[in-house]
Formats: sequence, structure tokens, C-alpha cells
Amino acid sequence: MNIWKPTSILVKILVCTALLLPVVLQFQAGAIPVQANVSQTTKRADTAPEDLRQYTAEVIQQLALSEPLTSWKNADYVIEPLGPGTRSWLVTVKTEKNAPPGYIIISSTENNEYKLVEYGSGPDSLYVRSNLDSALKASGISKQGITNENVVPLYGGPVLAEWKVKPSVANSIQFLDALTGELLPESKESWDKQAAKYHAPELAVGSNQRGLSPEGTIYTSKVFDPYDNILWMTEKSLKFKKESFEAILNASKKLVFVSSGAERTYNIPLPIHGYQKWTEDSSLNSNEAIYVLTGSESSSRWISLHALIDCGYFVAYKE
Repeated sequence: MNIWKPTSILVKILVCTALLLPVVLQFQAGAIPVQANVSQTTKRADTAPEDLRQYTAEVIQQLALSEPLTSWKNADYVIEPLGPGTRSWLVTVKTEKNAPPGYIIISSTENNEYKLVEYGSGPDSLYVRSNLDSALKASGISKQGITNENVVPLYGGPVLAEWKVKPSVANSIQFLDALTGELLPESKESWDKQAAKYHAPELAVGSNQRGLSPEGTIYTSKVFDPYDNILWMTEKSLKFKKESFEAILNASKKLVFVSSGAERTYNIPLPIHGYQKWTEDSSLNSNEAIYVLTGSESSSRWISLHALIDCGYFVAYKE
């Protein structure tokens, strides 16, 4: 497996080489926000199916009922497809001027049910188009010939979110991380192999489960950096059933999710410091869905637990 080591964490990796079993990639967020190209996004949104629009509006209003997403109440939004073949859409939530930007990712199942895969808020969120300019410059990719038509957002699950860039003056396609803008050791062939394995998570909140609504977010710890203490790299993966995850996280306070897979060209650790449950309004039903909380000090990201289980494993983080 080709492992890419960004310069920003090279010192940390060298210090703890003896402890590294699988080398894991840390991304650093923090690009400078700029205004997105709304006209192109709106044009793409015109093609969104009406039932997707309706479901998206319902999800936004549900999430706006409690902190920290109350700024989403009555917010406008735009929808655009996330690359070919994955049956996924990016919803950009257009909040008030002083509120952080927001996003939602929805995928559809083979039975054409829409699934809420993840959502988040903050300047370091996924697919912030304003990151792209500085990312291209930092990656040494010429901006000549770069237009919205040859920059495509791709999604193959929560740990496989990328930009595909095809400069008209170059022959090779480049892939950038959709969160940080970092240049990735990816190719069209490696992307296609990984994306082909992605399926919408069956246990995520869906358009056929109108009775589920979000409870308040439970914070089990403060935001943390998994590289502050790398002993988690030697921990065994946690074995649990969906029903026991909540108890495990409440007891551990901090977990690290590690992406894995035979086809992966790079790995990502996600620090987990909380969760949000979606539950039935009726006490007669016990259906629920769990979204784990990750992110940075400035940006939060809630991801379907079932979506993560399909592409990696959890380990305990010890102080």
C-alpha cells in the first residue's frame, strides 16, 4: 500500500516510528475561506429530484431544532451531485452572514431510499469550494485551465471524500482531499476500485423513516488531536454491536476511528468525542440511528456510525 506522509506531521511520525504498525495519515484542516461559485452550484441544484429536495428540507429543519445548528432554521440550500456512479449528493446549507457554513451528504440505496450519511458545520467542512484555490497552489497544480467543469467533487463514503482535478494543460488527473485540500496518492484506477465498494448505510436515517428525529448532541470529551498520544496505534480494534457503541464511547470518552481496506492508498484517523442519536417519537418503537461526532475546534462533523463501520475500525484513545 502506498502511504502518503504530509510534511505537516512528518516530525510526529519520525518520533514514533518504533510504535507505528500501520502508518496512519493525519490531515490538518484550516484553509482560508472565500466565496463559493454559487451560480454553478445553483445550476447543478436544478437537476435534483423533487423528492430529494423535500427530504433535504425536512432534515435541515429537524437539525435546526437544537444547538449547535439552530442557524439552519429557514436556511436556503443548494444540491449538487457528488461525482458519477455513487448516487450521492452534497447539500450546501446557506446560513446567515455571521453563521458558519453547513453541509449535508445524502446517498440513495438500491431501493431508491435516501439516507442521511453525514452532516456538519464550520469553515473546515467537507467540500468548501473556497479551499480549492489555496489547495491547488499548495499542491503545485497550475490553475491555468481550471474551471468548475474539470473540478469534480467525489464521494465514496465518509473517509473517501475527494476533489478530482483535470487541468486542461496537463495529461494527469490529480486528487485532493475534500476536507483539507491535501494532494492525495490517488489515481483514477484506485478511486474506481474503492468507490465501487461504497453503498449507502442501511442503518442511517432514511427517507422511509419519517418518525426519527435528532436528540441533543452528547459530548463525551473535548476536541482532541489523536497525535497528541499515539499509543492508540498499538490498541486492538474494539468489538461491539451497534447497541453497545453508546456505552463504549461513554465509558472511554475518546475513541479513534481508523480507515482501512485492501484497496486504500492512504489511511485517516478521526478523533471521536461525542455522538447524536436519532430516535422514534413514539415510546412504542425502539428504532434509532447513531451519528458519531468528530472534527476540529472550529468545525464539527456528524457521521453515520453504520457508514464508518463499513470502512474501518475503532480503537480506544488513552491519555
